Amino acid sequence: MELGTFNIFYIHAYPLSHYRRKKKKKLTGKLRSLAETWEASPHPALSTYHSPINSISLFLLLDLLGAPSPRIPSYFETTHWAYQSMADLETRLRSLSRFKSSPNHPSKRPKSSKGKKESREQVTSSSKPKKRKEPVFLVDAGKQAHQFGFLMIEDDHIPFLARGVEVLHLIPSPFPKVWHKIEDDGEHLDLDVVEDWATLVTAFVAEWMELEGYFPPPSRKMEKREAGETASKGKSEL
Repeated sequence: MELGTFNIFYIHAYPLSHYRRKKKKKLTGKLRSLAETWEASPHPALSTYHSPINSISLFLLLDLLGAPSPRIPSYFETTHWAYQSMADLETRLRSLSRFKSSPNHPSKRPKSSKGKKESREQVTSSSKPKKRKEPVFLVDAGKQAHQFGFLMIEDDHIPFLARGVEVLHLIPSPFPKVWHKIEDDGEHLDLDVVEDWATLVTAFVAEWMELEGYFPPPSRKMEKREAGETASKGKSEL
């Protein structure tokens, strides 16, 4: 699918396994048909790409995301560079305290005895809480070429992978504990993690499409609203 001068293709599965096997097979069948159609539909002469399937520079598959503490391996050596780019972006966002699921996010800052966050003046160097160990979603940023094997999870990307499309598959290992169980519902989603994934993927796409300068800076109103959300969350936890 061509988007301007950049090409990226998304399949966004439900956060956990909100569909069942029959629906999954139906979806995979439709994607197989779509891949076949795109491969067999040549563009006009002098086009940049021979066919729609040739225009996909990256197939990004988001799958089973939404559970707490996800661990996402890097599955394909050919797209490990894209995985590393997203991992680097995750590190930068975490250093800026943009991940709400992080134990170091301002919303999880220790409260004073009165239940209020301590001001900068009240927090001295001796009383300032130590930074907690920062978790990461993308755990294989340092993976080397010789460490890639034949591990692959069959999913919606297979018809495209078979046609030479580069695939970045973001799926946790192990799967969420409630996967394919009756408990697999919205109550088992970690909303902070869901928002963090939205932030990370949005930033990844923005960098991929070189959109810097096209986004307006956050307004003071937006900054105040974010600060208010953080404060109200702290009150609700009391």
